[in-house]
Amino acid sequence: MKLFLLACLAAAAACPAAASAQQEGSTELLADAAILSVSHDSVRLEVYSGEDEGERLRTRRAAAKKILAPVPMCSAAGLAWTSKGGEVLLNGRPFHIKGTHWFGLESGVQVLHGLWGDGTTMKQALDFLQANKFNALRVPVSLDTVLNAAAKPDAQSCLPANCGALTTAQLLSQLFKECAARGILVLLDMHYLNTPPADLTLPIEEPSPAPFPRNTLLDLYGAEPNLLGIDLKNEPHGTASWGIGQRSTDWAAAAVRIVQGIRAKHPGYNKLIFIEGISTGRASSPFPAARASYDMNWGMNLDGAYANPVVFTGRLAYLNDKVVYSPHVYGPSVFNQTYYADPTFPKNMAAIWDQQIGGLEAATGKAVVVGEWGGLYIGTDRVLQDALGAYLKSKCIADAFWWANNHQCLVRAAAAAAIRPHDCRSPMPTCPAAAAAVPRRRRRRRALNPNSAEMGGLLQADWRTPNAGKLALLAAAQPTPSLFVGAIGRVNICVNYGAYGNALCDKRTGVRVRGRRRAALLAGGGDDDDETAADGAAAAIGDSEDSEEYEE
Repeated sequence: MKLFLLACLAAAAACPAAASAQQEGSTELLADAAILSVSHDSVRLEVYSGEDEGERLRTRRAAAKKILAPVPMCSAAGLAWTSKGGEVLLNGRPFHIKGTHWFGLESGVQVLHGLWGDGTTMKQALDFLQANKFNALRVPVSLDTVLNAAAKPDAQSCLPANCGALTTAQLLSQLFKECAARGILVLLDMHYLNTPPADLTLPIEEPSPAPFPRNTLLDLYGAEPNLLGIDLKNEPHGTASWGIGQRSTDWAAAAVRIVQGIRAKHPGYNKLIFIEGISTGRASSPFPAARASYDMNWGMNLDGAYANPVVFTGRLAYLNDKVVYSPHVYGPSVFNQTYYADPTFPKNMAAIWDQQIGGLEAATGKAVVVGEWGGLYIGTDRVLQDALGAYLKSKCIADAFWWANNHQCLVRAAAAAAIRPHDCRSPMPTCPAAAAAVPRRRRRRRALNPNSAEMGGLLQADWRTPNAGKLALLAAAQPTPSLFVGAIGRVNICVNYGAYGNALCDKRTGVRVRGRRRAALLAGGGDDDDETAADGAAAAIGDSEDSEEYEE
């Protein structure tokens, strides 16, 4: 008979071994009668009878798989965000992001989609995210959204019960407050520079005399305590380059100038700076052009960051600890890259992702947060997403934003101006036809929204029914995200920091594993007849008998 005892570290003094382990960071203490697992956040005592070797091994595995009871860490000083050692840090501790999107403010109707009268309110949508342990929301906006802050949302796209007399700017302010009440961070994404989107190439923006929309965003929302940061520009592509000596098109140089403009007006800016990649080619790269991983979707190509990272100097040098690289990773429902048709698919993808995104944190020292991923959860797309979720978890880059909450319509439609988003609401399964097809690399992406063209959403078309398959995928990829205890305010913040889905990712702990199983973990998998890649990390402690113990 097994007995499980959970206790927070405040009680660790009653157990000298646990107290000692706490001082060293984290460890696993083994005895003939018990396994005591200690981390920075909790203590677990697992007792077995000691009469059966098989039971001992099962007990060890169960102890490894059990999620340790979280103990909130509190700070009176508020939130301090940094990007160091390949991790997003909140007040110096790794913060595990589980994010999604809610789009609509970047569109011509200038309102969050789904508020058009299908029985969904902002509060209900955010309650759904909170219940499923999402801690961050990426919100796309357009230049029109920013410069026309006094504009009212499209009347057909946001009924009075949801929007009332609110302006677009006030609606976004309300979103910040409702998110903060539920412990959800907001990342503002400068998605389009015009509406409908026509910015197929990168316009190199200067702080003056051109309008500087990010400063306007910070004027309005920079003081919101749950502002995570700004994504400087969604998917620069076309003529955009990186590190090849073409200053007029160099996205890394443009990113520095944009941040200089932010800092000039907002000298106290201390949030994160998300920087996406460009499109295929036109970047300095440590990899040969003749490689399977060469072709990439918009926003994914961060090859230039290896030799030419974004660097701030002088008085702005402190901002180097705010830089987050944010690639976008999509499957065939967005663009059918040749490697998706490889006969070894999806086994070929790990090596491809290693070159596209897997080495960035080690090379740059900056956190890598996947800014967009997702897709229709069927066929090849489902296979790809399952493989990508397991890969991100195994490589310690599971911080990501799923596109999207919205359930998108199934028919690709052209000019967004020709279709109002409420035309895609339940019970309509498809959007109305439009004159021409959207270029395949410019299709709309995944989000909370169910009206997301190639992707579907976390919600079904009625904006109320969860997409169980996608939620299960995200729960496996990021099983223990960081969660705020109560609302996010300016001071007195409490956080359950959660844990890595892959125990080997935690640089602070001393998890002990054995040779063959450790190799399998680092490769992202487990035995074929044992745990899957999604839970292999949790089941690996003390499970192999073919080599000496190795302490990570």
